[in-house]
Amino acid sequence: MLLMEVSGQMAGYHKAGQLGDDKVLRLQFPFQDGRSGTGGWGGQQAGDQEQVRAKFEAGYKFVAETAKQLYPGYVTSHEFRKKFIGTLMTLTEYTPAIERWKSADPDYSALGHQNLNTDNAYFWKDESGKLHVGVFDFGGFGSNCLPHKLWWALNMADFENVKTNLHDYIDAFIAAYKNAGGPSLEHKVVHKMIILTALQNLVIMINAIPNNFKMCPLKEWATIKDRHDPRIANDIDNKSTLRSCVHVLGMGCCVIEELNGPEVLAEFVEEKAREAIKAQKKADEDQGRMKA
Repeated sequence: MLLMEVSGQMAGYHKAGQLGDDKVLRLQFPFQDGRSGTGGWGGQQAGDQEQVRAKFEAGYKFVAETAKQLYPGYVTSHEFRKKFIGTLMTLTEYTPAIERWKSADPDYSALGHQNLNTDNAYFWKDESGKLHVGVFDFGGFGSNCLPHKLWWALNMADFENVKTNLHDYIDAFIAAYKNAGGPSLEHKVVHKMIILTALQNLVIMINAIPNNFKMCPLKEWATIKDRHDPRIANDIDNKSTLRSCVHVLGMGCCVIEELNGPEVLAEFVEEKAREAIKAQKKADEDQGRMKA
């Protein structure tokens, strides 16, 4: 909860001008918001559909076969496979639109920490027993979509924590952001951006699966019983990459099955379709008036 609050405070201070002149800040830090004209993080093109599907099938095979003992039992079901592949195929198609949407409203973008997990923070209690938080590792500090940052602060938490507390975390962030000088945000919009970012994070981890087998050979996975096995839990070559990938793959599966990821994506797609129809109708009306 403190991580959510301090994230909101940093972002609110930026919006209130307490971190310095905005023109100067934009020379010092990366800004990815609608006003800066960068339009988000580019956008992944769909590419060859068969190739994309093959990548997601390989990702599904890892969670449902190779490392199924590390994930919820439902990942092996036919129904989940359809949901997993279908959701990610749709996500790939709409990724450019999602990126534009996430960066379009400057109220939802501000300076902040890039991934405020607990390993990038330190905690202490004062004399009265109140818990406080400090933050370090500002290497990726910059301005981009705030809900995007929130997911990257939560993606290494236990899923049950996130499932139980996500809406409270969002409320805490929104309140701290406003109290520190930021604008009011809509809970539903923040939630939708977080869920879509979680699905995007799942794609990133699927792309990283080949590296898993470099850090832990394929023949080893059959004898790994849980995520605490040192072959995947320990730092490998002084890196936490393997356990991070294994964990976030599971988080993505849980978002699909237990946090309505496909439904959130479908709602976004439907909204974009309605906007396109409305824009086409307006264009036709404008063209009609010009001819008249």
